[in-house]
Amino acid sequence: MGLALSGLVAGVAAYLWSSAPHPYSGSPPPAKALTAPTWRELEARAIAGATVYVSFFSGATGVQRGPWCLNLNALFGVEHRLRYGLLERVDEDVVTWRLTSALGDLSAGDELSFRTAGTVHGRAMLPVAVPELGSGRVLATDGGGRPALLLRQVGEGALVLARYPVEYLAASLPNANPECSWRLYRALGAQAGIEQMVRSNRPEVLVDGLIHSSGERYVWLVSSSERPISAPVRLRGGGCLEDLESSERLDTCAELEPYGVRVFRLITGAST
Repeated sequence: MGLALSGLVAGVAAYLWSSAPHPYSGSPPPAKALTAPTWRELEARAIAGATVYVSFFSGATGVQRGPWCLNLNALFGVEHRLRYGLLERVDEDVVTWRLTSALGDLSAGDELSFRTAGTVHGRAMLPVAVPELGSGRVLATDGGGRPALLLRQVGEGALVLARYPVEYLAASLPNANPECSWRLYRALGAQAGIEQMVRSNRPEVLVDGLIHSSGERYVWLVSSSERPISAPVRLRGGGCLEDLESSERLDTCAELEPYGVRVFRLITGAST
């Protein structure tokens, strides 16, 4: 199983969102398999308030394919229908999820589409049934009306399970970006109560930040586009961004060269 942001290793890709500072928030390091104590720790983090997202991945080869997950049924409130050595194939060229209830900033009725690719071993979904009186709740269904995304509320947080290896599908495609996983991740962050100081609605633009020991905040805008783009930016609580090289200030839009990177100082309302 895997806990890599790329989702390229076998088993699952797992991610942890939490609005509370923690040295292990974000994505755990890559691993072939998780130990039983690690699965228990992920559930404990969810109980304490984190949103833990796990996507199924059977592995890209025929060796030991399938998930390694302690007590999968109880962890996610489902009943898996896995059969040893066999796969539930994904035959569609495009898989579309339709939200049946809200998740973060996604509303019921919103759709997320993912192009499919990969080996005959990796292009598979997790077969599950959702008990009517169980703790798992369906968040989205696929084109066949089957559960695609599920949530189990625990304590102050939640465990979210994707039946499809959306990270692997994207990683197996040339020129996959932009694709819809960014909308899913942003919704999971919103579900966890994470408030982004700076964001852009352009999927080709990566936004990251750094808080200096002096208290100053810096923001990176990174373009993954081969063309020049104009990236709308949205700042929470007002203020503006000041380019470290040109001292240009902006608060609504940033111009980025092909594969360009710009670094800004975040100027809040209190420091203008």
